[in-house]
Parts: sequence; structure tokens; C-alpha cells
Amino acid sequence: MPTARTITSRAIAADDLTPAAAARVREQAAQHDLGDPLPDVTDGLRVDEEATTKRLFRTPRTARSEVELLLSPALLVVVDHAADADEVALHPLRQVEFSAAPAELLAKVTGMPVDVPDDRLPVTSTPLGGDRRTTRYVRVGTGPDVRAFRAALTAAVDAARPRFDV
Repeated sequence: MPTARTITSRAIAADDLTPAAAARVREQAAQHDLGDPLPDVTDGLRVDEEATTKRLFRTPRTARSEVELLLSPALLVVVDHAADADEVALHPLRQVEFSAAPAELLAKVTGMPVDVPDDRLPVTSTPLGGDRRTTRYVRVGTGPDVRAFRAALTAAVDAARPRFDV
């Protein structure tokens, strides 16, 4: 059955996190011997998604999700508000990729085209504490706040990468 999605994105500051989510971010950072990353946040984006699936002979089912992306000079913090707990991933900017390159590589390997829609932000990284490099496609929608966050993320990743003179 078809699914209707509504995505709302807006700029946020670190102060806009719920106290529980902020505590979870601080706890995760402490596990990796980092200081509190929240005072250093320069940009943020909250994405609210509502997906309604029509069901045959039954009432539609609606699922809601919320993801917050916070950017500091050294980290990309992703807070995924799951049903049971907030999931926090800390991604060092020096090794983050956020292009469609993995999708393009997948298309070359499989021979099937893989298009990344404009409303998704592909983030390829090994989060702190993780053991595998993976790509996550975060639905962010489109709009001025999303464009501003993408521009800030691009600049921050470029600034965090080491420069080599050849």
C-alpha cells in the first residue's frame, strides 16, 4: 500500500535538545574521552518525519520519527529519537563523507542505477565506538534551513580534513 511522507526540517541550536537527549550526547562523548560537545555546536537541524501507510480495510498507520543533526568544528552529532531510547552517534568530521559517492560505487558494482534523492543526506562514516564504516541516508527534506546546514557541513568537513602540500 502507498505511504505518504511529510518531512519538516528546521534549524536548531544545542539548547533545543531535550534534557534527556542532551544528557545522552554528553554521556556518549564521555565514553570516548571527549569533552561536552554541545557548547561548541555551530549549526543544527531537526528533521521530523511522519509516514502514513494506508492499509486495506483498516485505519491508516502513522509512524513518526525525529532526527537531530548537530555540527561542531570537530564532530557531527546525530541524535535519532527511537521509540525506546535516543540513539546518539558521534562522527569525527575528519573522516566524514556526505556525498552520493557510495551510491555511485554501488551502482557501478551492481550495474543498477542508484539515485540519491535531494531530500536525503548520505553520511558515510565510522562513528566513534563503531567498528565498520557505513552509509546512512538521513531524510532531511529540502528548504533554506537544509541548504544552510549542508553548506555549513561542507565547510566544516573541508576545514577538518588534513591538508598536504605536494
